[in-house]
Amino acid sequence: MKKLLINNWILKLFALLAAVVMWLVVVNDNDPQIPYPIYNVPVEIVNDQVFAENDMVYWVTEGMTVNIKVNVRQTVVKQLKASDFKLTADCTNWHPGFPTIPIQVEVVNNKSYYQYSDIILSSSFVKIQAENLRTKMMDVEIQTIGEPAEGYTLGALTCSPEQVEVKAPESVMKLLKKVVAYVRIKDAMGDVQEVSELVLYDGNNEVITPEEAKVILGETEATVSAEILKTKTIPVVVTNITGQPANGFRFTEANCSISSVTIAGTKSAISGITGVILDAPQLDVEGAAENVYVDLNVEDFLPETVRLVDLESSVAQIELVVEQLGEKRFLIPSQNVVIQNQAEDTEYEFADESLVVTVEGLTEDLEILEDGQLSLSVDADGLEPGEQEVTVNVALPEIYELKDRVKTVLKVRDINDVQGESESESETETESNDE
Repeated sequence: MKKLLINNWILKLFALLAAVVMWLVVVNDNDPQIPYPIYNVPVEIVNDQVFAENDMVYWVTEGMTVNIKVNVRQTVVKQLKASDFKLTADCTNWHPGFPTIPIQVEVVNNKSYYQYSDIILSSSFVKIQAENLRTKMMDVEIQTIGEPAEGYTLGALTCSPEQVEVKAPESVMKLLKKVVAYVRIKDAMGDVQEVSELVLYDGNNEVITPEEAKVILGETEATVSAEILKTKTIPVVVTNITGQPANGFRFTEANCSISSVTIAGTKSAISGITGVILDAPQLDVEGAAENVYVDLNVEDFLPETVRLVDLESSVAQIELVVEQLGEKRFLIPSQNVVIQNQAEDTEYEFADESLVVTVEGLTEDLEILEDGQLSLSVDADGLEPGEQEVTVNVALPEIYELKDRVKTVLKVRDINDVQGESESESETETESNDE
């Protein structure tokens, strides 16, 4: 019997197999295999330099993470994690006609827990969208944040670089409208300089994020400088109106659409400027019988070291007012005319009892003019005895003019001649009486 047991290898093998089967049954009963999900396992994109080499950019539109289902023993479930797996998508397998790339699975940790045949992916590929890159040089637009301190204003804005190279997908380049650098000038009382990050905007003034839009900037920052100038408000004066209006008309005033302006410059540049003097050959009323209108650019009358601020238009519209004159006649008694430079032993007498004086002026001024405001005189210097025609000097307030010269006849008599005639007449009367 003993010999039978030792030499019967078939019986021994059968017993071993039976034992293994019984062990497997016990294990499966106590530690069964179960399906277990692992969520959001990231997929690594490899060899994506092939897009840059072909001047292209890409987006993963689908499959950046996948879920994995595995069959594992229940006792090891708590030890499982996403980092046990390495999922890759090789871009060398991408082609424009086949935008999907297969996902390759590699178990890198706890390999004994898994069998590749038991690994199931929720998606077996990633989907790639690619576009050609376009290059464009764009000006950097400078925008300010805030306002300078009171009494100051913004001057010149500069930045370096002034242009930046932009590489963007074709679809993004169509939307891209401007590149902006910002500088903060709130309450500034002197020049400002700062480094600004460049910001991209589309046509709706919405920000385009370079990372999300796959935009590549040659420079991501610019150094922005803002000049801050002192301000000063000064009057605008119209002066030196030349020419004489037509007869019967008078230039009365100059009206200007801009009464004052605010200038900006360095403190030394504006300190000596007290006003803007508009003096030009166009300011002429020669022969005018109506108002004259002239446009002058205020900037042309300022030094180059200053400039205008807060003015919609620097063109001043000037009205040279020309008004028609009225006239008023006065009857002045001759006795009210002063005879100047009278000679001794001489008598003077006007031939006319009164003189007519015609005065021109604005109607409203003539209404208040009285004859008492007129002062008349003649100069008797050098007049010989007899009837002499003389010019009457008429003194008027400045706002009035004498329309016509006034002339009259002045009788000049030597007193001695008058006495001789009187004595001769007396002697003649005496002789007549004696007879």
